[in-house]
Amino acid sequence: MTYDKSIGECQATSTCPAGSDLSGGDCFATSTCPAGTSFNSADGYCVGNASCPSGFTYDTSNGECEEAPTCPAGTDLSGSVCAAPPICPSGYKFDKSTGECENGSKSTSPTCPAGTSMDYITFQCESDPQCPKGSSFFSGNGQCLEASNPSEPICPTGTTYDEPASGCLGTPHCPKGSSLDSGICYAEASPASPTCPAGSSLNGAGNSCLADPKCPKDSSFDTGSRKCLATASATPATCPAGTDLKLSSGQCQGAPQCPPGSFSVSGGSLCGSTPSFYCPPAVPTSSFGLCLEIGQPDLATLTTGKSASAADIGGPTAVAFDQKGDLWVVDTSNNRVLEYLPPFSTGETATLVIGQTSMSGTGDSTPAGGLYGPTALTFDSSGDLWVVDQGNNRVLEFTPPFTNGQLASLVVGQPTFGGYIGQTTKGGMNIPAYLAFDSSGDLWVTDSGNNRVVEYTAPLAMGEAASLVIGQPGFAGSDPGAGAKGLFGPLGVAFDSGGNLWVVDGSNHRVLEYNSPFSTDEAASLVMGQASLTTKAGSASLDPYAITFDPAGNLWVSNFNRTVVQYTTPFLSGEATSQVLDQNGLGNGSTTTESELFDPQGVTFDGGGNLWVADNGHGRVVEYGDAVPSATTSSSSSTTTTSSSGGVPVFPYQIATAIIFTLLLTLSYLLVRHGLTPKSSPTQRPSRRAT
Repeated sequence: MTYDKSIGECQATSTCPAGSDLSGGDCFATSTCPAGTSFNSADGYCVGNASCPSGFTYDTSNGECEEAPTCPAGTDLSGSVCAAPPICPSGYKFDKSTGECENGSKSTSPTCPAGTSMDYITFQCESDPQCPKGSSFFSGNGQCLEASNPSEPICPTGTTYDEPASGCLGTPHCPKGSSLDSGICYAEASPASPTCPAGSSLNGAGNSCLADPKCPKDSSFDTGSRKCLATASATPATCPAGTDLKLSSGQCQGAPQCPPGSFSVSGGSLCGSTPSFYCPPAVPTSSFGLCLEIGQPDLATLTTGKSASAADIGGPTAVAFDQKGDLWVVDTSNNRVLEYLPPFSTGETATLVIGQTSMSGTGDSTPAGGLYGPTALTFDSSGDLWVVDQGNNRVLEFTPPFTNGQLASLVVGQPTFGGYIGQTTKGGMNIPAYLAFDSSGDLWVTDSGNNRVVEYTAPLAMGEAASLVIGQPGFAGSDPGAGAKGLFGPLGVAFDSGGNLWVVDGSNHRVLEYNSPFSTDEAASLVMGQASLTTKAGSASLDPYAITFDPAGNLWVSNFNRTVVQYTTPFLSGEATSQVLDQNGLGNGSTTTESELFDPQGVTFDGGGNLWVADNGHGRVVEYGDAVPSATTSSSSSTTTTSSSGGVPVFPYQIATAIIFTLLLTLSYLLVRHGLTPKSSPTQRPSRRAT
């Protein structure tokens, strides 16, 4: 028997047979490891003892060949860093356990050479950084501190420290050989990464080649993590047609052709079994009509700008489904995101809220939990929720399991959760609008105020800088443009099944396609809504907001002129819309107010091919689908209180009230943008765009 500290009990010690070792209470065979490998009891599989090139040593803990640096005279290797050893007086010897120079019963503090200071983690003398004039290095926190105010960091020339923002603000002048990024001067980029010969790959820093270790049977070397991954644990049963297994993530990557009964989710990288819900025939004369609505008690109620509650939506701007089939809605005017559980019904109440601590809250200002004018949302392949927090010029990640008022785990577009100022930099955003993930897990954001689309490469990190920009020649540009390379107020964004990028170029009244692989300042390959890439007709042709693709690959565009339109694949530049969806269903787009949507924005399809629209101007989310139930669905899947009437009357006084209300809230937002109203007083969603 042995004592197990983790549970405070005596446990019987397993007796393992010859040729096996005990690991975690289980016996693992060691004699079956092939030549050149050894059994790793921590992981329970064979690890290759790779032959490393001269100057490298093999680290069995991570299965990599590590380069052993050559330290200059007067320094010693500590981990992977060369550091100067501390200097003890004559007759004393340095003791790492105490960090003191010991001599019998006597001890004294060691002395580091000039220009270095003691690092009490490694117990080595580390070189001090070169601090700007008027400041000195403080070894206590490893920062350059100003002599007159040691609590604040040194800011670049032309900037000052802003305590609320916890950063340097202004327009700094960076020295030669460096450039400005997110308010900080950085050294210019290093030369391009080398091309490694066969059997080797780049190290983690991307600046030298390391020999790839030989992996044991049933495992293979992954150059991304530089580890031997066990094939059995990393490989799912099968990948859908058109995808390949990516060993570093263990997921199927690519644009799958999903089998019947499943639907492409998570940016087109996986096939999910999103449930299909029966669409009641609310409009009997239409084959594709209005099924139900959420955010209003019935089809006859069109009150917009409602206060926050579980049953009401003030101003929806985006809709999405998670991998379980739950519906998520961005309620912009109430600064929150809501979740609804199936089976869905008209007037259904939300079950969970993100961005506020309660269903009635609208003003949560917690840096990591509050939202200010959110506009869009999506889910990554891991099921994490990503939200565009437009008023704070950032994108937030929330990880499951989700709870009311939970805090975000990561921010992009700002250096910290406390930042909110819009910037035109690699790491900054200015009025972001919509977002999408590509099949590799990279995040794409339409940065509307900077008239560009930016890509952030996976794995995503806190305050990460963008890796690529479209719509501008570089990260410092923000001017509106047209033609094949310009963007003016970009909004919706999506990827088709071939991995091509589609962007709503809002103020140019068009939708653009960019072919993969992508590059900075790439020219669009195709345009919808205009006759060509060089023309610019008015909003009468197309006034787009958001986009999505149906299961057949057709493009659907929410149109600010009260409709949702469809373009049929294969696409051609300047092609006409094939179908027009208004409140009565598919038709030719009625011009009477009572038969139309009002400022439709976010659009998406569920697993059954039903279309969901954020009907912003009517304060609701509506579902459209086939009025004839298919053989694979059940009428008991959803209950509704929908009316058999397709037309919904809108009276003149309601229209006038809505217009006045929108103008007042837009003015309030502009005052906030110009610093005339406190940020802690959230208002209606930001203005749509310049026209």
